[in-house]
Amino acid sequence: MVPGSVLFKRGDQYHGNELAVRYGRLHAPENELVLIWNGEKCRCWHLVYDALDFLDGLSPQEAVDQLHKQPSPVVEQFRQSELGKKLHFDHLPEWATREEAAIWEHYGQRLFDLFDLRRPELWEEYTRFIREYYKILDIKPMPGSPDPSQDKIC
Repeated sequence: MVPGSVLFKRGDQYHGNELAVRYGRLHAPENELVLIWNGEKCRCWHLVYDALDFLDGLSPQEAVDQLHKQPSPVVEQFRQSELGKKLHFDHLPEWATREEAAIWEHYGQRLFDLFDLRRPELWEEYTRFIREYYKILDIKPMPGSPDPSQDKIC
């Protein structure tokens, strides 16, 4: 089972309501973004987009090359649909919910399998993908930051 975290942020007069969905493995605590796993500090809640590149079979380099072009074809198809365009500016929570539904409709069990603790070989393959992806991007944590780098996931 893939635990999920949904953050709803109520808007104000300048910004509308927002909804963010994060994915974690069964060991991820509900109220912490970082934990110690196998003796190392790591990020335990994840946005789904990197996982989609992995599930789509992209290499880390291809994922970096695509980063500024377009997201996963499934996500892009939803965003370019009439409904996606209509909801994006006026109804962000519904837009995010429907985008997640499109992701689940396409990736379904493969997404569950990726985050499943009973599939350590698949998770290890994904962590190698993420390490290489962030190595190519050359993103370093802020000096003095208590948070682990983006490539430290669990």
